[in-house]
Amino acid sequence: MLPAVPGWGKPPCSPRIPETPRVAVLFESEAEDWAQYLQTLLQREWGPWASWLYPLASWAPRDLAGLGDCPCRLLVLSGGLLRGLDPPKGRFLRALLRPPGTPVTLLCGVPSTAPLFHALQLPPTCWELSTAQEPQEYLAVLREALRTGKRRDSPRGDA
Repeated sequence: MLPAVPGWGKPPCSPRIPETPRVAVLFESEAEDWAQYLQTLLQREWGPWASWLYPLASWAPRDLAGLGDCPCRLLVLSGGLLRGLDPPKGRFLRALLRPPGTPVTLLCGVPSTAPLFHALQLPPTCWELSTAQEPQEYLAVLREALRTGKRRDSPRGDA
């Protein structure tokens, strides 16, 4: 069962709508409930344009630019994603899980990110969450990943 979304029924905290969603949530169909839950949580915290749901069943190389513009990418890592990981999808995910510090993975029915990073031939350099954590922990990790991304994008290296 999914945890309750804190603040449900209250208006979103930020009325400002950014041009680009803050977080792209990538998922396979078996993890769609978690992706929708995360979207609800993020929208309650940061407003209606806080996140973009991206079903990996319909991935296309042309989507890299738009997804790459999102300051943070959250991959809902499920067994189905690992089982369906072929070389083209692997190249797509490898591009999205860079640069280090901004991607986040949510373990959904898998014990660790190790099989994913081994298959992608990448060092395990992203934030990791599990479905057992509380919503406030998700938000704290995403805030830190967003801060990390801002420091990286800043011309002087600071936020």
